[in-house]
Amino acid sequence: MASPLNLHIGGRDESKSAYEESEEISGQTLHLIIQLPDGRSIEDNFKSGVNVEWVLYQVANKTELDFNSLELMIENVKLLRPLSLSDYPNITNGAILRVVVRE
Repeated sequence: MASPLNLHIGGRDESKSAYEESEEISGQTLHLIIQLPDGRSIEDNFKSGVNVEWVLYQVANKTELDFNSLELMIENVKLLRPLSLSDYPNITNGAILRVVVRE
């Protein structure tokens, strides 16, 4: 009988480092153009596995905008904070996202 202390994730490639596995899980790097309400744009790279909230957090850190009042849109569709970028098939490398400030 196998010891319960000897846990093994089935299918794990032992030849890869934890960093390499983490990179695979987090997805491809996407270069995004984020349009701000004042007309300026921010260009940044994000992994496709990060959630929308992380993108908004980064926008708030680079601007004077209040994180809690921000929404992110693509093609007039509001992106939901807990979902990842990869949940939206139209978010691809070079996609243009728009920041909206709720009042």
